[in-house]
Amino acid sequence: MKIICKFGLPCPKFRLVKTWNELLNAAYELGYPEKPFVVKPPVSNGMHGLRIIDPSRNWKTIFYKEKPNGLYIKLNWLHEILGDEFSELIIMEYLPGYEYTVDVLAYRGKVYAVIPRKRLEIKMGITFKGIVEKNIQIIKQATKLSSYLNLEYAHGYQFKRDKKWCS
Repeated sequence: MKIICKFGLPCPKFRLVKTWNELLNAAYELGYPEKPFVVKPPVSNGMHGLRIIDPSRNWKTIFYKEKPNGLYIKLNWLHEILGDEFSELIIMEYLPGYEYTVDVLAYRGKVYAVIPRKRLEIKMGITFKGIVEKNIQIIKQATKLSSYLNLEYAHGYQFKRDKKWCS
């Protein structure tokens, strides 16, 4: 079930939390441990503070076969890092689909250009490999969001897609 934000765009289920108990309650509401979830600060840069808690990960295989990156962690590791109280965090459902960076050019309420770029390879929050994709659904949503927020000049968004939310 998708949440529809007040300006009519789909968005993931999420909660704001400040304590470990609030975080655990939100995780279970989001379907943990059957479903992974994401934790991140409300305001951040790049991937700072972003972690995915996915109990289905095989840590032994990861140890031997993958380069370390710190994106995926275990729930008990997160507790060791954060403790029982911490600065506000967003806990949200994990969206396993593609991520897009969307560039928009607007002036005086009119959107002139929307360029969605699918991020194919991301390292430390930076796109290393991507492709411009004429995705009509994302173009419409970025246009709607820019109009709602009354943004002008060059600005951008990032969209993360659920595997079910594809055109």
